[in-house]
Amino acid sequence: MTKAFYKRQVSFIILLAFISSFCCACNKVEIDEVGKDSYDNLVVEYIDVGQGDCSFIKLPDGKTMLIDTGRKQDSVSKIVSERIGLYTDTIDYLVLSHPDVAHISNAENILQEFIVKKAFIPKINRKELYPTFNNIYNMLIEKGVEVNISKSFLDLSTEEYTLTFLTPSENPAYSSYVDFNSSLLPTTSMENNLSPIIYLEYKGVRFIFTGDAESSQENVVMDYYYSNLYNILYSEKRVILDKIDFYKLAGHGSQESNSKSFINLIKPKNVVIS
Repeated sequence: MTKAFYKRQVSFIILLAFISSFCCACNKVEIDEVGKDSYDNLVVEYIDVGQGDCSFIKLPDGKTMLIDTGRKQDSVSKIVSERIGLYTDTIDYLVLSHPDVAHISNAENILQEFIVKKAFIPKINRKELYPTFNNIYNMLIEKGVEVNISKSFLDLSTEEYTLTFLTPSENPAYSSYVDFNSSLLPTTSMENNLSPIIYLEYKGVRFIFTGDAESSQENVVMDYYYSNLYNILYSEKRVILDKIDFYKLAGHGSQESNSKSFINLIKPKNVVIS
């Protein structure tokens, strides 16, 4: 299934100019498929936040995206701020996948230390059920951040690269928002399925970011893909899911995610687990 499997220890960085680096004390992994000449403008870093999730992307046009922030604790806040600070003082796109504090609570620190221009958050009607999420939402509003709801086909692509949200769907037949917001007490599974599955492609190198999305959302992606909907919306071959170079395992490798049928579709060359 995979050519390489990485468990993050400090921080796994893909500097597509030259190499893919597994940044622990003395380990370095060369990824021959990436090449040395054509990828000098994209950085993808999977930051070690312990039991949580945090991925940083510096796009070819200089824009930056942070997908989740890790937990709000001193050691996590320090490493996340240090890693982002190597590249920028501005986060163009902040994605908060779902209201799990291990994924988003450090956003309070991020909003204090960095300029955040746009945020993408799940549609949660009763924010009072999630005090941390509610507090972060209020901070976003107070700081004048443009707040958007994560949803399928939300497209941040340019001519250079494809960056698009594959889920959550707004179609009532598929929508995780319908189940979540109609429940008096949403389950953990319902919360997980708010996580967007995000696709990035640059010069033939393809990434999938997942949050904690479970197999039902993977099924949405497969249904849309096999029905050719992505090609219709994004033009021919802008979204190619059967040749994924780097896949962040959903739900920290949970058996509720990463279904056999989805893995058989994307056939990831390299897998990262947090």
